[in-house]
Amino acid sequence: MLWTAVQEKAPPGKGPFHTYPGSRVKRAFFLGLAAVAIGIVGATLAIWLLSSRRLPDTTATPSSTAAHYPAPRTEIRGFDVTHTAEGQTVFRISADAFRVQHQKVGHFRFGLVQEAVLDNARIELHVVKDSSSQSRETKATSRYTLVQNLDHSVLSGFTKGRIAGLRAEPATVVLVAENGQPLSRIDGRRATVRFKQGDILFEGKVRVSAGARHLVTERMTLRPETGTIAVDGRFTMENGGLRTEGRRLVVDLALEP
Repeated sequence: MLWTAVQEKAPPGKGPFHTYPGSRVKRAFFLGLAAVAIGIVGATLAIWLLSSRRLPDTTATPSSTAAHYPAPRTEIRGFDVTHTAEGQTVFRISADAFRVQHQKVGHFRFGLVQEAVLDNARIELHVVKDSSSQSRETKATSRYTLVQNLDHSVLSGFTKGRIAGLRAEPATVVLVAENGQPLSRIDGRRATVRFKQGDILFEGKVRVSAGARHLVTERMTLRPETGTIAVDGRFTMENGGLRTEGRRLVVDLALEP
């Protein structure tokens, strides 16, 4: 039997549970390996915990973010302003928020030029009939013109710096006739009042409605100087049961040719 064999091989004076020098070396070796493995696991866990705690510090800090996107110079929530002249309303601008900030160029903003930004804006521009103004584009009499064009003076009370333009995202512009009724309505993802060019550029799913007439395009310009709306690109015009498509269009503010 095994028990007997072990007993017989045991040295004189040693019991059956006697450990030999070779077995002690093996046990020490395996215990050392176990200790090394535990140390490696512990070190890995410690490194992971330290790296997870440092993770927020590796992201952009407020100071570095501010260098790319400085805080607005002026910010007004619930913005609503109405301008009148000689008792007559010229325009009204309302928006969820109004900001004056450095103009963005690429991923940076620079302080040399500023821009005004409107969030979810509604702009009412009052128009009057002006049969004396001749449109060079339509070769016909322009029936409506703005009482006053939007220019730098619109924002003179909100900032002292140079303003390149006014940008609204999204934007609804309503042209109001002398009787107080809407002449036409323009909706778009973005409207940019370009002071230098003296016009308003609409971009992104632009839709103009004037009575039974509807114009749909991606890019359109309202030109107050001539009292016209110009489309240089694909458009669709609907007037009752008549549907017209084309690539260039110039009409007056009531969508009449």
